[in-house]
Amino acid sequence: QSSSNKTSLISWGSMAMSWNRTTQYEDLVSLSLQAQALPEIHSGRRPVIMIHCGPKTGSTTLRKACRRNTKKTCGIWEKNRSHGSPGYMDGNKLFPLIEWCNSTYHFCAKEITVPLDLPNFSDLEFVHMFPFRNYDEWARSALKQQYDRSSEKGCNRTYDKLLRDCTHDQMELDFRKYGKTELSKFKEGVVERMNRGNVTDSQREYHTFILYHHRELDDVL
Repeated sequence: QSSSNKTSLISWGSMAMSWNRTTQYEDLVSLSLQAQALPEIHSGRRPVIMIHCGPKTGSTTLRKACRRNTKKTCGIWEKNRSHGSPGYMDGNKLFPLIEWCNSTYHFCAKEITVPLDLPNFSDLEFVHMFPFRNYDEWARSALKQQYDRSSEKGCNRTYDKLLRDCTHDQMELDFRKYGKTELSKFKEGVVERMNRGNVTDSQREYHTFILYHHRELDDVL
């Protein structure tokens, strides 16, 4: 989805194979089929827009905005400002909140998975928004932040973590937090829930995934 209101469709398999460290957003769009619009929400279902946040793609701004929105619409306030809105990093808290609070349809999440033991969301329809940023650009920005925070010590710590010890860094420069990785991980649980057997059409879950350029979120929304 782009800010010019153009919608394109592509399978996950095709996108995953083509999305590498040099891929630009326009490259994925060129491989997609143009669509007239996003799918219509099924009758009788409340739309829920989940904005999946990640480092170096505007997550700080989104986290703060969702925190204010959740307080205003749901009357709930996360005491720890760094945690964002309630359930921001905990699917077991977030999805019950989504079902309970019907005064808003925007929710933010980071590094979560959808719990498999929850009943089907038969009265909701999800739109999941994941940010795209070129990998090399994302990595440079994340590494620069380590330098801005701790100068050469920050860079050396990141180097030791990633290259010398071959372990994950807990800061921004961590491949587990890159948009493609997050999308792939989250998608698995959703697909499993969508393909559950012994459910009627009215009980079935519906999810739409949108990949947007991280600089265009405001226009896409």
